[in-house]
Amino acid sequence: MPFRFFGNRLFFAHASSAQAATLYYNNAAGDYDWNTLGNWWTDPVFSSPAPNLPAVGDDVVISANVNGNSGPAAAVNTMTVKGTYTDIYIP
Repeated sequence: MPFRFFGNRLFFAHASSAQAATLYYNNAAGDYDWNTLGNWWTDPVFSSPAPNLPAVGDDVVISANVNGNSGPAAAVNTMTVKGTYTDIYIP
């Protein structure tokens, strides 16, 4: 089910994309920010940097804490959270 972040609230949204991707977040930039391109990858072993941030039709896999979003409200198709201690907090 699609998700939309707005402030600290999580909304569900429906959208489709002809070029949907699966992107992987691992906080490589060390800032815990959803909106930092350096935190996103196109593969699960984090060896291929993502060319863009996730879009509404994309699937995302979160493997590290997300503590903020310095950009516009984030929207994705699906979100999978990996790890026992992974926190997602969008102030």
